[in-house]
Amino acid sequence: MPHELRRLIDDAVERIAAGAPLADALTRLRDDVPMASRRPLVVLIAATRDGAPLAASLERAAGEARLARRRAAETRNRKLPVLMLLPLALCVLPAFVLLTLVPLVVGSLHDLSIADVFGDL
Repeated sequence: MPHELRRLIDDAVERIAAGAPLADALTRLRDDVPMASRRPLVVLIAATRDGAPLAASLERAAGEARLARRRAAETRNRKLPVLMLLPLALCVLPAFVLLTLVPLVVGSLHDLSIADVFGDL
């Protein structure tokens, strides 16, 4: 768990131990945590205040979190070909030219002689 989030959770546990209602401590915690971590807290707050079923709501929140991580990974994967273009253009293509075209040109120039180029002058 990130250090900042651990500190916030420890503060909430201390408030609960001091006698604060669970829903109030979770609400304050929800306002302090990053946006990505708020959904499970919203589910816990609803379960403590309204008596909403916890398991189904947490499963839905977990599914949403997995979907968000999958979308983020797909976005990174779509950017990969663009990021690979510069190394391809600067490293692989010059090597291809040096290994394929240069030997052909050098071999052709070696086979030519000055008499073949100018003929009988």
